[in-house]
Formats: sequence, structure tokens, C-alpha cells
Amino acid sequence: MPEMHLQRTDDTLTVTFGEKSTSLPLADVALNATTWERIYEDAAAYGKDLFEKTFRDEALRTMLADLPANERLLLVAEDPLVAAIPWEYLRDQNNKLLASRLNFVRGLPEARRRGDFSFVDPLEILAIPISPVDEPRVLNAEREWKNLVESITLDTSPKSLILKRVRPPTRTQLERSLGRRCTSIIHFMGHSTSHDEKALLAFEDARGRSHLVDASDFGDSLNAQVFLVVLNSCLSAIVATTEFGNIAHSLVHRGFPYALGMQFILPDQAALVLSQALYEFLLQGNSVEDAVTHTRRSLEEPGKLPNPSWLAGIPVLYTSLRTPAPPLELTAGQPTIQPDPERLQKTCDLTALPPAEHFVGRARELSEVLDALLAPGARGFVLLHGLGGIGKTALARAVAERVGWHYHDRVLAISFETFASVDTENNLTVHDPFVDRFFNRLARFYELDPAQYLSPIDLQQAILQRRTHLRSLLVLDNIETLVDAQRRDHPTAKSLASFISRLKEGDGAILLTSRIVPPADWGDCEGVSLSGLSDEAGADLFLALLPADREHLAPPPARLALSHRVQGHPLSIRLLAGSFAELTLDLPTFLKQIETELEEAEQATPSSLEDPDRQKTLYACMDYSIKRLTPAQRKVLDAVMLFQAPFPPEFAAHVLQDQEQTPVHLQNLARL
Repeated sequence: MPEMHLQRTDDTLTVTFGEKSTSLPLADVALNATTWERIYEDAAAYGKDLFEKTFRDEALRTMLADLPANERLLLVAEDPLVAAIPWEYLRDQNNKLLASRLNFVRGLPEARRRGDFSFVDPLEILAIPISPVDEPRVLNAEREWKNLVESITLDTSPKSLILKRVRPPTRTQLERSLGRRCTSIIHFMGHSTSHDEKALLAFEDARGRSHLVDASDFGDSLNAQVFLVVLNSCLSAIVATTEFGNIAHSLVHRGFPYALGMQFILPDQAALVLSQALYEFLLQGNSVEDAVTHTRRSLEEPGKLPNPSWLAGIPVLYTSLRTPAPPLELTAGQPTIQPDPERLQKTCDLTALPPAEHFVGRARELSEVLDALLAPGARGFVLLHGLGGIGKTALARAVAERVGWHYHDRVLAISFETFASVDTENNLTVHDPFVDRFFNRLARFYELDPAQYLSPIDLQQAILQRRTHLRSLLVLDNIETLVDAQRRDHPTAKSLASFISRLKEGDGAILLTSRIVPPADWGDCEGVSLSGLSDEAGADLFLALLPADREHLAPPPARLALSHRVQGHPLSIRLLAGSFAELTLDLPTFLKQIETELEEAEQATPSSLEDPDRQKTLYACMDYSIKRLTPAQRKVLDAVMLFQAPFPPEFAAHVLQDQEQTPVHLQNLARL
């Protein structure tokens, strides 16, 4: 099979392909301070230039051009200076990416290669989606996991295999999860870095914080049945001067058949495409080398992702095998997913907690809540306390997703937003049907049939009894409606509060979110206060909310100033981002224009607010945003405020008797 050997002698690079060799000054192709920036800006031009300088010999060019499509081309480059060159970007005289036309694989010298790998049925894919709470760059690990599940389950010819999620994503749990009587693929989805010439993978510790594991220790955690390691993490195939400076390279040096790493920071969206394509092609009966080539073509596909020429060269496939491994022979059947999605549908209900599209800057609060919930024997109330719109619900969702495994995926979230309402004259109305729905929902969650109980008291006792024997996590969102009604001595609220205070006697914790601290008669309550985001996190959130064509008009200093001006309040940032996105001016000018209006609105903050001094900036941002609504938008907003739960746009259109414009107004309101 074709092999290309790249060897350095002093300052000279010798390229050998078959019986042909050519030499060139290494300086002509070596990396420099601007190489990666150049590749990002124009990967195609870089790849063509690299080809022209490396293959000046016409015979070598002809030999490469004559290789049939999907032929294996093994690249052997052990010298770090040579191996560091991103050869995956090579483009031939026809401007074709070699790594997309050929199975472009990096290998070991002949003496270090191993023979065939013995496949042991079944195939097990161990997925490790990781996003440590203290990592500034939050990864969409949940989405990548769901994408992986879809890739496995939506196959038109389903295969008998096991897809297992490592939870919690610690090194110890990886070792516990790894099967020894099956063939394994390890799929790491997270961050990687390097320090002191060592490459490091960012696992999590028991509390969700970063735990850096070097390439050597990572390899020690794997067993001889591991066939492929996919390092869907940035910079996991960057070449350094030591064996352990490149995680993917170090794994094949230890004898693992294949390792797929990344030689650049891989954007989240590209990571999702890569995972989906790789497993679709593997399960269709392609070999690993064929599947990676097809995956490059998916990344390179026009119109799918930004900068496709750059993305296609990021993956680097290493192998320790002398000859390509054949396709995995999987028997037909239904895949086994762990945790089981069907069981999760029944036992884990977080629909009351809408996920935040952009979740940033809550490392401290996440850590505090995880410490409380994961402490040995943790029970009772944990309270997320802060102003309205500060992000309590989003944080509760993130916490529940992270710790569900600790409660055997038995998690239920209920919002108390519609339990009670207060009118403009401060009159309280408690919605009694909410209470019945609350107890019925709890009963079903604890596998009880409400119809089997003669009285509400009997049902409540059964729920409390069941909770002592069934470990679970309850998330009660917007509980301030109940606390406020209890303060006003409303009998229904007092009765319900008494019941909820007894829930802490069960096995598991109760996570509360509230603008008001519950009274002392609820019992001990461990509180975590939420203030505004840091200036940096608020600036990141503002940028994430902008359409792409407005990002360049929001320079970092102006975004920091905006975040500081609104005290990092997430809802305030969202409102101002919505207004700014509608305009054509730049952010510094926008900030100057709105300052006077914000100051005037702050002065007019209603004293009836719970905490006028702290809420005045949020009130001012809301005032600014609402004043800019058109009459038609305001009419729709006034109407949909009547709805106390999520609703389909068609229903709102029916109520407003405008099937054509109402959906448009709703989209605009959501954007604003």
C-alpha cells in the first residue's frame, strides 16, 4: 500500500514515495507564527502552496494523481518539526484536498506497527461528553450526546451495539464503564490542552470541576479491546516535542489501532457534524479509514458549515496497524442505549425548565449547588435565590441535567409560576386547580395512581411514604408565588407549604428557585445567591445573542461597558441585544443614545416592586424595549400575557383572529 515517508536531516526535508525521493529546505514548509492564521483565512490557498513546495518533482505529482480514489495513503513522519505540519490540508494540482480523495492516515515506522485487531462482538461505544463547570468555554455536551444517539438509532439498517454514556464523566467512571468482553470505541467530547510538553484531556471531578488527565494516564485507563479513540476535542492532535505531547499519537504508540484527534480548535457545530457523519458511515459498513474520509467530505460540503475548507483538514487519523482494519461486522438488531431514552421519558421530566440557548458565566453557582446536592447523604432544600430574570431557571435546568445520574435519573421539575397571581391593586388569587394538578403529577411521578386514594390526605401520605423509598430529585421553580401566598395567610397556600416542607424527609433533595426566601417553618434551606453575570460573561452573552451581521459592530470594550451598565443582568442584556440587533448603528453609539432614557426610566421605577433599588435597571431596560414596540406588536404582547403556560402560535392567532400576521408578530417579539 502507498506510503509517504517524511524525514528531516538538519535543515533538509526528504520526501520518499515508493522508489521516488525529493528534498527541499524544511524552512519552505515549516510552521511559523502566522501559519494557523493563514490556514484559517484561506485553507485552500495554503494547501495548494504546501503541495507545490513539497512535490516539486513532476514524477511524484503524477504518482499521487494516479492513486485511485479512496486508496490508503500512509504518512510516516516521526520528527516533531515535520509531523507538526498540517499535511491534511495538502491540495493537488487540481485543487483537490488529498485527504478527501484518499484515505489519508498517519502511521508509525514499520518496526512499531502491529498486526490485525481481533474484533469481539458486540460493539460498545463509550461516549464521554464533558463540559466542566469551571471551564469558560461552555460546550454543548447535551446536544452532542443527543446527536450521537440519533446517529445510532436513526440508521435505516439498525445494528446490535451498545451506546453507553459515562456518567459522571470522570476517569474512574470511564474505567468502571469499559467492557472487557466486547470491542470498544471511546468517544471523548470535551476540552483538551497542553502543559509542560504534555497533552491533557479535561475530565471532570466528582463535583463537575476540571480534572486534567495526561495522555499517559488516559491510555492506562483503557484496555486491549479498545479499537478506536475519537478525541472530539480541540488541539488533541497537535504535535509536540515529546511522545505525550499529542494525545492521538501517543495512543497509537501504545498499540491502540486507531485514534482520531483534532489539530485545531473545532467549533461546536462542526463537532456535531463530525460525530454524526463518522458513525453513520461506520454503521453503513465502511472501515474506519473510509469513514473518516467520508466525514471530511461532509465537513467540506458547501453551504453546511462556515469555512469548510479549513474544517475538512482539522481531523487527523492515526493508526498502529500495518494494514487497514476491515469494516466492523455488526449483526442486525436494535441498539442498546444507556441511559435508556425511553426510561428517561418516564422518569426524568424537565419540561418545566426551558433550557437556555446560551448558558454562560455560572461556574461558581454551579459548583456550590453541585457541592450541596452531591454531598454524602444530601437531603432537604437547596435554594437558588435572586431577582427575576437573573437566570435561576436556566441554572436549575443545567444542575438537573448534570446530577440526574446521582438520582438514578428520577427527576421532576414543576413550575409554580401559575399557582397564584396578584392584580394591580395587590389582590391575591390562588388558582386551586393548580394544587390538584400538582399532587396528581407527583403521584404519577412516584408511580402511584391518584384514583386509588379516597381523599387528598391519603394521596399526600402515600406520596410522602413513596418518596422515602424512591430516591429522586424534585425541582420546584418560581416557588415565590407559594411563599408570598403563605405570607398572606391564604389557607390553600399554608396547607401546600406544609406538605412541601415534609418532602425533605424523603430520599433525595429538593431544588427550589425563588425571588423570596422561604420562611423558617420550612426547615433548613441551603441557599445559593445569584447576582448578575460578570462583565466578561455578560459581554459574551450579548455577542452570542446578536445576528452574525451585527457582531462586528459590537467591539469587546463596548460589550463590557454594556454588561457593566446593566449589572450583568441576563434579561436586561437580552432585551438590549434584541433592540440593538434591529438597528444599523454601532454599539458605542447605541450605548450613548440609550443612556438618558435608561436613567429617566430608573428614576420612574415603581415603588411597588419587591426591591426597587436592585430592580430599577431591569425595569428601565424593559421600559426601553416595550416603548419601541409597534402598536400591532404591543397588541399581541398584551393578548398573550393572558396565557399562563406555553402555547402554539396557531392558538394565539385564533384568539386574535389574525392567522396571517400574529405568527410574524410573535416571532418578532421573541427576537426582541
